[in-house]
Amino acid sequence: MKQRLSHKELIRENPWKLVRSLYYTLVYLVLVIQNRFLLPFACRAVDIRTELARCFLAAFLGNFWDLIFKAPPWLRKDQYSDITLKGVPAVLIPPNASIRGMKNGSNSDRKRKVFLLYAHGGGYLFGEPLMYISTYERWIKKAFQQGLDLVIVSVDYALADESKWPSCRDDFIRAHEALLTDYQIDARDIVFGGDSAGGGLVAMSALEIGRRNLPMPGGLLLISPWADLAMESTLRSPAMATDFLVTFTKDNPELVRMLLPDGMSPADPRVSPIFDNLKGLPPQLVLAGTVEVLLHDSKEWTRRSLEAGNNVKLVLEQGQMHIYAMGYPFASKTIEAKTDKSIIQFFMDYRDVVPKKFHRDIEARPKGAQIADGDKPLTCMFFFFASQMKHNLQAADPDLVRRGRMPDRPTHKLNSMIDRIGMHASYSPLVAKFETYPVEIPEPRARPRPKQVLSREEAHDTIVMIKFRDKRARDDWIATKEWQEFVHGTDVERVFRRMPHVRCASSLRGLMDPVDSLLA
Repeated sequence: MKQRLSHKELIRENPWKLVRSLYYTLVYLVLVIQNRFLLPFACRAVDIRTELARCFLAAFLGNFWDLIFKAPPWLRKDQYSDITLKGVPAVLIPPNASIRGMKNGSNSDRKRKVFLLYAHGGGYLFGEPLMYISTYERWIKKAFQQGLDLVIVSVDYALADESKWPSCRDDFIRAHEALLTDYQIDARDIVFGGDSAGGGLVAMSALEIGRRNLPMPGGLLLISPWADLAMESTLRSPAMATDFLVTFTKDNPELVRMLLPDGMSPADPRVSPIFDNLKGLPPQLVLAGTVEVLLHDSKEWTRRSLEAGNNVKLVLEQGQMHIYAMGYPFASKTIEAKTDKSIIQFFMDYRDVVPKKFHRDIEARPKGAQIADGDKPLTCMFFFFASQMKHNLQAADPDLVRRGRMPDRPTHKLNSMIDRIGMHASYSPLVAKFETYPVEIPEPRARPRPKQVLSREEAHDTIVMIKFRDKRARDDWIATKEWQEFVHGTDVERVFRRMPHVRCASSLRGLMDPVDSLLA
């Protein structure tokens, strides 16, 4: 790993940067407290904890970024080990991990071990591979608790003040090639991960790997990726009032200028992967906060990647800032635990994702047509959940909540249960499609309501339909621990009634007659 100045050396060389950063922190704190005191009932996009964290992060990012976006001062040598991957420095966490692959090993062995090849953020100008050491160790610990052996290789790629693009991309690709050739690791066991500029770097690297016909990684973990260096939708984002990227408009054009060779456009697809041909990418998990400056990049990347036929799961965390998914101090411990769970679940399930083309083939069939995978007809399970509680809002539309069109009510337990089993289904190779449909059941002796299209926030009851590739897949799914826990939960709660499944071979839209019959 490259030699860098310690915290003490940085402070000794730049004492006024520290003073200015502390001064701005104090000013931001006073403004936040004053605003909260004078306008106690005002609606706010973020909670008080996020506002206070923003005061510190924004002040130091604008004045002394190299002090906080570096390895912590308490870092010990026994927490990592230095390695070199085809001439590219990197760090290995945990230090005693074996990164010798098992290309000819069993399927269970390959599923048990995942290598996260990580690119840190920092606008391509600052940051270092160990600045998230606490996050790496937390992920490794939680993965181990789930029976997963997670090994993290954080790449010390060339920064813009050392060498212009494509040095950073080529460094990351060489590190990937070294894992494949020097350590004989199966490409499917490798996940590319990165935050902010690192997210953009792993995206452009994966696309370049496809152009070079090299083995593609098994998955992509993109945390608040900076995927559009043209910044037409983000340069003057109003989210600078809620995110800690308060100097984005002033600083980021300069970061782009330092990164790119003379004459290269920021909109070039090679450096702004959002404009590239995104076909053929592996399964992806994209995480972004709803109040961050780069929210547009995550949403637009997801939209274009889905249109290209890729499997992408986008998680938008309400009221969270840039790179919140890295955990504390960017997010609270509660959000940290929730996000870690999603990330570890992705590491466990990404290899089992059903190809997106299979879903497109299903949707392309005419209504009422027999759907089959080869010569095997699809089967489905059809469940009906009716809450006996009068005011149980099932699966309220999060978009409506975010846009302020309805209050954010407490979610009933059934909704959480359906969300959990839905997430499991989205990564399962057994399930071709998982759908929920809101319905309203009239009370006994009440006049039947006229047929109408209900929004999810109006419905008290939920229909769940699960499509499978074949009968064997259905039988295997019924035996999974997750489904058994879900069914058991509906029995234990005692507020739901469950109807037996029925077989079908068409989409939910073609099942309206059976639905009407069940509700009659």
